[in-house]
Amino acid sequence: MVIKMGLFNSMLEKTLYDEEEYNKIRSESEQRVKKFQDKIVDLNNKIDSLVACDGNYYDIKKYKFILSYNETLLEKAEELNNEDIWIREARRKPLAFSNMFDMTELFRNMKFSSPEQDELFDWKHNINFQEAPIPESRRIAELKKNEKDKYLSELEKYIEDYKICEKILNTTSNNCYLSKRLPVFEIAVDCFNNENYLPFICLAVPQIEGMFTDFMNIIGVNSSGNSITTKLERLNNQDRLWGYIYYAFDFPKIRNNVAHGYIIKSNLKEIANDILLDLVYIVKMIDSQELEYKKIINFLEDINKEDDDKDKSKKVLDRFEIYGNMTIIDDEIYAETDEDIYSEIKDEIKSEENFFNKLFKDDLSDVLEWYNLKSSLDDLKRILETEVFRNSLIESKMHISLKKRIMICFLNNRISFPDEWKKDLCKMTE
Repeated sequence: MVIKMGLFNSMLEKTLYDEEEYNKIRSESEQRVKKFQDKIVDLNNKIDSLVACDGNYYDIKKYKFILSYNETLLEKAEELNNEDIWIREARRKPLAFSNMFDMTELFRNMKFSSPEQDELFDWKHNINFQEAPIPESRRIAELKKNEKDKYLSELEKYIEDYKICEKILNTTSNNCYLSKRLPVFEIAVDCFNNENYLPFICLAVPQIEGMFTDFMNIIGVNSSGNSITTKLERLNNQDRLWGYIYYAFDFPKIRNNVAHGYIIKSNLKEIANDILLDLVYIVKMIDSQELEYKKIINFLEDINKEDDDKDKSKKVLDRFEIYGNMTIIDDEIYAETDEDIYSEIKDEIKSEENFFNKLFKDDLSDVLEWYNLKSSLDDLKRILETEVFRNSLIESKMHISLKKRIMICFLNNRISFPDEWKKDLCKMTE
């Protein structure tokens, strides 16, 4: 069902704003600006103190990054700190829709509550215990603050309970980008399990930097350069990296000790536990189902499960069934669809076109060969050129303009269709 947002917005515009609500919104806005102004003053003072006492290079860089982040948030807060917005927000809060606009307020506040703005946020803890339920993670965080020995025991227990070593080795052996590191990981994990922590650290730390380079290459970020901080800055600017502050400003301290051949003598066990959890974190990043190459692999494997060409054809067309029936409505309803929703539909369709463009390019040839899927790609091309697929496309309830886009997408990827069929389809779109 398509919501007629124009009528909905019109109702809101006619609603007189509530003065109490206006005062609340104004107060929150002004307090938000002051909070960031105070934060910026505090961060500048801390940076000045670090510079004055010749503080650690990476600590200064970290505070400067957090300062810059808060300065950006202050700019956004100041943009919202004006009379017109206060009135508009107050007007958009009628009683009948209070729950809906409580969500709007929540999303607005979320823009100003990211952990990157807080120098006290414990990134390493959140990386270490990413698989633990939130209550368990919070309980362990309290132990870290107040009872270090109990915390270290919980850290070891977590690694054992969640089978971290097994996950590293299993995932690495089954991933085309990670498998080259398997011989190193097998030796490193053996060192870890036998409590040979120093050689484990020396083996594992360079692999973390190497895997970040792999990840950048996978998602198309320039990975050139020798400094891990420079590389990660480039990565974070293009594709926000959860844990960036830790990996760019804290991890390099131990990385440099290992790279320069310094012997680490204290807290070996704790450092080794932390490094092991860094390994599994980045291994999971590279093996994430959200990455384009994994989506392509899963799609081809899904196609392989079907024996019938008609079912395989349906798998292809199903990728374009966005928002349920939203892609089968006619132009008149499209015209009445809220602009944001319509824009999302177009973006989703474009995303699917890009998916197939990527699938048919030669860039992933080695990846598909590693997963034994090159023949599956050839079979997909065969299916797309069959009468079965063409009939499935014609008979589908998709809007005709979408059918044409699908046809053009595959034509651009050198899929052959009979000339007469192309003419017939084009006539249907006129």
